[in-house]
Amino acid sequence: MDHQEDNFAVSHTHDFDEFNILLPFGPELVYEIELNGEKQTVKAQATVFIPAGTAHNARPLAGEGIFICIQLDNERQMERSKFKKQRVFV
Repeated sequence: MDHQEDNFAVSHTHDFDEFNILLPFGPELVYEIELNGEKQTVKAQATVFIPAGTAHNARPLAGEGIFICIQLDNERQMERSKFKKQRVFV
């Protein structure tokens, strides 16, 4: 995979928490994750928790895989949903 110096995502914030999940297709998947200006190298399999209000961005460095972003913005998601109440059946 050819990675350029451009950011995968520009630094941004949310008013809700977020999880980033990295799952490799092969022997490795490496991302650079920046949280409030501090860069960290993260190797998959990994989960990164990003609290609300944290400036963050990410970019792939090596390998192939899946980058999953889960945004915990339940109020906004429920406004968009045809289901106005969450139901759990066991």
